[in-house]
Amino acid sequence: MCLFDNYDQVHCNFSGGKDSIALVLLLLYGYKVPKEKLVLVHMRVDGPEENKAFFDWEETDDYLKYCSEKLGMPLIMLASDISLKERIEMRGMWPSSAMQFCTSYMKRDTYSKWARTLGPGKYLCVRGERADESSRRAKKKVFEIYKHANASTKKRYVDWLRPVHHLLETEVWELMRLAGIDPHPCYEYVSRCSCKFCIFLSPTEMAKVAELHPFDFNELVEMEKRMGHTMRYKKSTLFR
Repeated sequence: MCLFDNYDQVHCNFSGGKDSIALVLLLLYGYKVPKEKLVLVHMRVDGPEENKAFFDWEETDDYLKYCSEKLGMPLIMLASDISLKERIEMRGMWPSSAMQFCTSYMKRDTYSKWARTLGPGKYLCVRGERADESSRRAKKKVFEIYKHANASTKKRYVDWLRPVHHLLETEVWELMRLAGIDPHPCYEYVSRCSCKFCIFLSPTEMAKVAELHPFDFNELVEMEKRMGHTMRYKKSTLFR
């Protein structure tokens, strides 16, 4: 029996980035998971769809719909009541590699809240994290119980799997090429499909995004002034 046969539904955490697409392709064509068991689940960090994109790329909503149609799979859009921009200003600090509350609040907790509304059943949350990306991701477990959404007393069981943890970046791009799926437009400017102003962008990539979105970048600078904190997670000395 295949691992996936044990679950009523498989939730594919779907950013629209290359790894999340490779994840779905591997499930469909590698593990032969029935398409009707798969759901694309996207967490929008700027809040509900009616909110203007700030940290999200403006192209993402349309790109997700393109992928949903191309893959022939339903898409569920989730969002926290508080946007990432609001969350940052409330905390008075930026996320960092050691404290990625952008991920914990805007993605993990948002998904968990939605998963807890589901009825009894066995659900599998799959994510496109790869060991090749960083030493931190290389140490992550491939399989674990999703404690934030699991509730045995309600007969709701949620597990977490990273099926593409072993894949190399070249293999991910090849899967997309073979499936005939165009990459997210952001890859023309940055190496990762994450927040538009992600803390992990290189200085060159951040400069390019600032050039593309000068108004939003200026607001980013104003946020640094208001908080006295820079995106590099150091006390700001630029505006004293």
